[in-house]
Amino acid sequence: MPPCPADFVFLGGAHLDHELRLARPAVMGSSNPVTARAIPGGTALNSAGVAASLGMNCLLVSPIGEDAAGEVLQGICRERGIGDGLVVTPGANTGSYTVLIEPDGEVLIGAADMAIYDGIDAAWLERHLALHQAGAKGLFATANLPAGALSFLASHKGAGPVFVAAAAVSPAKAPRLLPLLDGLDLLFANLAEARAVASEENADAHTLARLLAARGVRAGIITAGSNPVTFWNGTQSGMIAPRPVANLVDTNGSGDALAGAVLAMLAKGHSLESAIGTGLEAAAVCLAQNGPYPSPQSLQALENR
Repeated sequence: MPPCPADFVFLGGAHLDHELRLARPAVMGSSNPVTARAIPGGTALNSAGVAASLGMNCLLVSPIGEDAAGEVLQGICRERGIGDGLVVTPGANTGSYTVLIEPDGEVLIGAADMAIYDGIDAAWLERHLALHQAGAKGLFATANLPAGALSFLASHKGAGPVFVAAAAVSPAKAPRLLPLLDGLDLLFANLAEARAVASEENADAHTLARLLAARGVRAGIITAGSNPVTFWNGTQSGMIAPRPVANLVDTNGSGDALAGAVLAMLAKGHSLESAIGTGLEAAAVCLAQNGPYPSPQSLQALENR
């Protein structure tokens, strides 16, 4: 894996999450009482916010609608110190993700309206990404992007940034990353997503790391809930156990926090293993609170650890 630069473009999801928290365990086929709230979300937005809080120079490039939700996201970029490369798309709705959360903090089901991202194609990337990428040496892409857009990025890797990282986002979308694998500098995935990328339904994390490395992924991180994280960097590999979270509140956004913190620490010259340690601490903060974005105070504590 090459050195990680301090200037990054985050390309992908930036939308408004609608969180429905169940008052008691779900009863399927029936009305259930919930507490509802709207919060900014999206893998690219969440990861960029954490990375920016830890000192990385971040620019978020994503389409948004010409609506109130889009204005909220523009304000969030200012609030979190993220460069605003958001592209207003007239006639489109800002993306939204609705999640139903059990009382124990586990996500029961999520529902996504991401049609706005379907407009990200080669022409869109050439027009909007090129405007912002000249000064950035790193690119973070997510599988929220259409397969055609990811194929375009793959075909232009040699002429673009010197460091490309990608997040698999979900098992359903993870295979979209296939064109990017050969020469990808860093992959973030959970176990189910890694299995989807590798087309191996029952493989363990060590096997997946070997298979993905053979496909050209230079380094990667595979999480597995509260179980140890498996990582590789070139021919080296290992495992790191996350610290137990005493009071699990919400799993939403923990993987995004890990990705943002890892990139920020790598940019400061930390080893991958050390960066993962900080990333796991950022994820633990997310797990112990409501919402997908750690508080500024907790991120400041991470920076000073």
